[in-house]
Amino acid sequence: MLTWTPTHTLRVARPTSRLEAVVHFYHDGLGLPVLGGFEDHDGFDGVMLGVPGAVYHLEFTRRRGHTMNGAPSPDHLLVPDHLLVFYLPDAAVWRQAVNRMLRCGYMPVPAENPYWDRRGVTFEDPDGYRVVLQQSSWPPRAGHAPPARLHTLTGNVLKAMNRKQTHLLARLLLAMIFLVTGTMKLVDFGHTVGTLASMGLPFPTLLALGAIVTEIGGGACLLFNVKGHWAALGLILFLIPATLLFHVPGLNDPVQAEMQLIQVLKNLAIMGGLLMVSLEDEPTDGAGKAEKETFLQPSPHS
Repeated sequence: MLTWTPTHTLRVARPTSRLEAVVHFYHDGLGLPVLGGFEDHDGFDGVMLGVPGAVYHLEFTRRRGHTMNGAPSPDHLLVPDHLLVFYLPDAAVWRQAVNRMLRCGYMPVPAENPYWDRRGVTFEDPDGYRVVLQQSSWPPRAGHAPPARLHTLTGNVLKAMNRKQTHLLARLLLAMIFLVTGTMKLVDFGHTVGTLASMGLPFPTLLALGAIVTEIGGGACLLFNVKGHWAALGLILFLIPATLLFHVPGLNDPVQAEMQLIQVLKNLAIMGGLLMVSLEDEPTDGAGKAEKETFLQPSPHS
């Protein structure tokens, strides 16, 4: 009877018609190093990928002149559960692995078996085979059972994003409206000045320039977190008179009352977001800053 030892090597091999795309998924996406390969070996091309020194690796082969249609099981379309599972118990390493797949353009898919959505994220390779990045160890440690509550796929993806990335996305979404509207005012500067003048406001040219500088400058500071606290407060102070002058009066007009109400509520919502940014970025002393920077780092025990 054969006794398996760590000196033996396991190769998991399968054919594909999309060799380059599959190698991109497993090498560029998952980060597995290319261990070797061959071309036109008796009509076959192949690439081996895996972790150097490990007792296993993957091999993908392509037969020249032969076309395949993806995962071969006849039940694949009904039960897409061909899985290759990577157990990554370290939360930081798991987040890096998921983020790498996202940066390469691979989007998560819901797992066929909801078990894999509890602590993992599932991706599908170009042939339809699935890879699970599971944030747990194998064999499971004692007392380390999967959580009873089912995590959603979206929740796991957001969990993989660190706090800095989430802040950047939030700033982009909040700053976009100021950058776009400020640029529009600048491009059609004559119309902007004319609109202010028609309302009887003094110094319309200076007001137009001030609005453009505030929106573009404040939006840029907000996006890149340059004096984000003061930029958020400045944009709030800009929105208050803009709302009172341009939208509140229209609430008395039956024709445009509904649209102006939406504009007022939109501005109030934006001010709420800016207020949260100003509180998040409130200047602190040296000790507070050090504490905040430590908090932003992903915890190795999370």
